[in-house]
Amino acid sequence: MTKDEIIKFWIEFSDENYKDMAAESFMKSLERFLTPQLNELKGELKAINARIDATNNRIDELDKRINIRFDSMSERINFLSEKIDVIKDVERLKF
Repeated sequence: MTKDEIIKFWIEFSDENYKDMAAESFMKSLERFLTPQLNELKGELKAINARIDATNNRIDELDKRINIRFDSMSERINFLSEKIDVIKDVERLKF
């Protein structure tokens, strides 16, 4: 290997090492910059999830109450329907 080839190899080797070090340094800087922001977003997402869960629970409770009222109304309608049938039967018997 000639002197020029050794110098060329060393320059290329040094450039590659420098690129690796620069990339690693950039990645560490990016991580230091993004980590707090990602943690903040994580906290916000947890808060949103908690609000969604609370809303779902309220919806479930409302659904249960509505179903109870519909069941109650259905029972009343059936009761009144039976009463009407009895009244119709009594009216038929009168004639």
